[in-house]
Amino acid sequence: MKNSDRRIDYNLIIFIALICIYIIAQFLIGTYNPAKNEFVYDAPADTDFLYYGAIINTVFDSFPPENPALAGTKLTQPFFQYYPAAILAKIVGPYNAIRILNLIYLILFGFLLKRLFPEKYGLPLLVLFAGSTYSTYINALGTDLISRGFTHAPFFILLTLALFGKSIRARSISIFIAALLNGYMMLIILPFLLVWFRYRRQKEHLYLLGAGALGMIIASLLVISEVAEKPVYFIIAESFKFA
Repeated sequence: MKNSDRRIDYNLIIFIALICIYIIAQFLIGTYNPAKNEFVYDAPADTDFLYYGAIINTVFDSFPPENPALAGTKLTQPFFQYYPAAILAKIVGPYNAIRILNLIYLILFGFLLKRLFPEKYGLPLLVLFAGSTYSTYINALGTDLISRGFTHAPFFILLTLALFGKSIRARSISIFIAALLNGYMMLIILPFLLVWFRYRRQKEHLYLLGAGALGMIIASLLVISEVAEKPVYFIIAESFKFA
């Protein structure tokens, strides 16, 4: 009786390896306190995380939340992604919430890629890793999903589903929510969708373009209506800084 050939699932190996790397990263990045000679986990990974933690701790106090760097002014950058962290922070603290969500979003992203590209999902996972903290020599402009996945990953998860999913309804809803999460990032995506529609001439691309534009407009109005004391050009410029 012949033994059937068993192929090595490199995609699964990559997925598991990256999860392990991300788990280790959450334990090590920014946790060692040399003064105490110990690891402190509910602590900021770097100075940016002091800002993130301040938003997380106050995000439910007002809508939009206040900018912790500019007392008395509203945030003009995307902020919806801070609410899951704020809920989790009530149990484990803001910085542990960030670390946990970083890992959860990676796993969700991996399962989504596995569903969309069952034969080759390891490659896009490696592309994601190429933009992480210790891989910037591969992609210096990459989005860091190891230490900052809690704020960036939801947008990219939804955008990936919108671009490569099968159901046009689910894709349209996904890109609409993605635009609500980060309307300024969607400004970068919309020209691509317009070109995509122009060359493909498919109705589904028009739906995506419309849903993305609608979400972006609503997200912009939410911010502009609450920070009327600032000129629109200032809001856009400040927001692109954080997009």
